[in-house]
Amino acid sequence: MPVRVITLPFDSIHGLFDDEILTNFLLNKQLKSLKPAFFQHDGKPYWTVLVEYEPLLAVDEKRPAGHLLTTEQTSLLGRLRQWRREKADRDGVPAFVIATNKQLEQLTLRLPKSLESLRQINGFGKSKVERHGKEIIELIRAFHPDPTPASGEANLPLQEEPIPEAPAPPPPRRCAVLAMKEDYPLFVHWYNSLDWILDTVERFPRNTRFTLASRIADGAIDIVERIVEAIYTRQRAPIIDRINLELEKQRVLFRIAHDRRLISIKQYEHVSTLLDEAGRMAGGWKKAGKQPS
Repeated sequence: MPVRVITLPFDSIHGLFDDEILTNFLLNKQLKSLKPAFFQHDGKPYWTVLVEYEPLLAVDEKRPAGHLLTTEQTSLLGRLRQWRREKADRDGVPAFVIATNKQLEQLTLRLPKSLESLRQINGFGKSKVERHGKEIIELIRAFHPDPTPASGEANLPLQEEPIPEAPAPPPPRRCAVLAMKEDYPLFVHWYNSLDWILDTVERFPRNTRFTLASRIADGAIDIVERIVEAIYTRQRAPIIDRINLELEKQRVLFRIAHDRRLISIKQYEHVSTLLDEAGRMAGGWKKAGKQPS
């Protein structure tokens, strides 16, 4: 599955991040996942975004060519965009981090009225539903009430699900990113670990967002980029040494997060296991001189 790393600069004149480049890039593509991370360079703020996508076919099977939104759907879409902008301003993030244009359109077309039905929409995984699900469902219910629900779900009270303190490592996915899923287990392991790391630091308090959280996120993304670089380089030993150095930095940063009570002991033990396994794979890769084992 193709991936692209896009960097978004801060527009100091308008006081927002210029996400037009990302919006234009996704016009003819289906977004599969989006992993943002904040960083600063020369005192200027940036967002870097790891985009996993698929090219769209000439005709979208779920949305026939020529399809137009009704007046009511257009009004709901406008309200969702307003909510997204307000939410993004409060959280201090670009609007696309809250929801992409495609996701807002799917909300308008499918009108999910429960957290479970919201999860069926592409891009609304567990963490996004936990963060924004209640607000989205309440907005849709208020805008489009359904007094006679067919499924019996529309007017049921929203049920909050407990957030697991330290989720088990995700099962290996049949990840087709850059066709590396079988030949390079270090890539697969770290790509899967990246989900947990980014979801975890996104829950850090706002006063750490531009310091500790961003350093962890930037470092984790840097590791996956260096793994890709090593895959395509014959003299990969120096790059693997750099990967090991970045893994050690992650250990220190997560120890700081634990000491400051930003993560629990179970979460700290979990990420330590992820980092130790990545280090073992990197060491085996360097020793073999071919690929990790």
